[in-house]
Amino acid sequence: MSNQTEKLKLFKWDMLDQVDLNSNFDIEKTLNENWDKIDNNAKEIEKQVNGKIDKVEGKELSTNDFTSNYKEKLENLENYDDTEIKQSIEEVTIKNSEQDNSISKMQEDLENLKNIINTISVVSQKGEDITLNNTVKDVQFRKFAIYGNVKRDGEANLENSVKIKTVGSNVNLFNILKYPYRNYNEASEQITDGTNFRIIATTSKNSNNAAGFKIMDLTEYAGKTLTIKAKVKSSTSTNKGFLVLRQNNTDYTGTKSNEKYDETQNTTDGVIMLNYKVSNIINDSNRYLFAWFYATRGSECNTNDYVDYTLKIVEGTEVGEHSQYDQGSSKAIIENSDKTQKQEYIIPVQQEMLTDDCFDWINEEEVHNWSKLVLNGTENDSNFSVENSGEYTVINCLNILENGKRVDEDKILCDKLVSKYGDTSNTEHIRNASSNYPNNVVIYMQSSRLEESTVAAFKKYLSTNNITIYYKTATEKRIAFTDEQKVIANKIQKATSYEDTTHIYSTDEVSTIFDVTAMADIQKVLNITKEEE
Repeated sequence: MSNQTEKLKLFKWDMLDQVDLNSNFDIEKTLNENWDKIDNNAKEIEKQVNGKIDKVEGKELSTNDFTSNYKEKLENLENYDDTEIKQSIEEVTIKNSEQDNSISKMQEDLENLKNIINTISVVSQKGEDITLNNTVKDVQFRKFAIYGNVKRDGEANLENSVKIKTVGSNVNLFNILKYPYRNYNEASEQITDGTNFRIIATTSKNSNNAAGFKIMDLTEYAGKTLTIKAKVKSSTSTNKGFLVLRQNNTDYTGTKSNEKYDETQNTTDGVIMLNYKVSNIINDSNRYLFAWFYATRGSECNTNDYVDYTLKIVEGTEVGEHSQYDQGSSKAIIENSDKTQKQEYIIPVQQEMLTDDCFDWINEEEVHNWSKLVLNGTENDSNFSVENSGEYTVINCLNILENGKRVDEDKILCDKLVSKYGDTSNTEHIRNASSNYPNNVVIYMQSSRLEESTVAAFKKYLSTNNITIYYKTATEKRIAFTDEQKVIANKIQKATSYEDTTHIYSTDEVSTIFDVTAMADIQKVLNITKEEE
């Protein structure tokens, strides 16, 4: 120690003194030495008083024994009531590493940790192991990012960008893992998660290799329409993805009550979508919805041929193949630690958001790269030309889009038609006309859907069968946050900047490497030391 008290020569630690800052400070040893000094000084005072004070009549000093109240206080100095100060010290808990008990070193390490935390950038959804060196204890902890589209400096950054999760009731009802029921017909399954799985043919030359699952309880959906959308990808060009829905009892009996399927959905690479009308009355015989997923349907295949499925179910009619969440509901999740804090922030949206749409947290804006168009039969006749091609009718939608993006790939999404680009085959679909006409769309439709192949007949069809289209725009659209959105955005910013964070834990799920309470305890020790001056 570089400093001592003037009278009793007690050690004291100076926070502003460089020598003290660089030295090891053992608080227990220092306190014991200071108590010894106080005791020794008391004895020395007693010795000097006894040796120097003579008898003085009338002053209560009749003898050299010096038995007055003043003398007794000096004699009992070693029994001085130190309860309060000892209690303050005993209540202090110093959380430090086993290797180093230096308070000054701990302060330096904690300050370094604070600086490191303030400079760590947002990482990807899966998290990133970050080693913090030169801290109280060299540890690793996992920093989690926002589960949401993060946009910085006005540009989308893939490293810092992930899709916002779907939330809200009745948005995605499908979970293949919910029930243990499995039924196999020459097929097996590999499940990635609740919505992604693979159906594998276990025998060759079988035109119906499939696996069946119980997928949902229909008790709350009597009389309602469910939309089932499956994105399929086959391992070969011969085996087909196919979906059959059946309403039945708890243990599937093989009957076909309320079966729903459509032979035109057979596909090797595309989207299958079914609108399923649930029975108006639900009882034990039809309470559950079962689904059969095929490794092939109506064609031969080889052993181990497979079809990959990505599936979702919503109540009502869904629009937009890649729609992430409905208008009015989105979610960003902040996880500071997998053991401590897990907070969910619900931020409303003003317009439906699709893939590549995001939030610009800095400028407080929704950023939209898609636009929505609903064909309902009120369009001008000049927007359409209709041509009969036998089984199919070709509808050219002219200048129907606004600010369409010039692209050479599929940038059209539709609620009723499969989206394709450059495909002129006779199957029902919708596609961009060409990169030279970004505002034009071509629709291939079965002729049987129209009374005749005319513009009037097509508009009449649209009046009762609206077609919803989402398309990529040439320039992005920005919408300023509402006051409600700003409040949530501010909370998210605070969470990711570690403002108000009181603890950070290492990946051993136990050790605290940053603890506000411990810092407060250390400050109490320092304050007591300073008050001694």
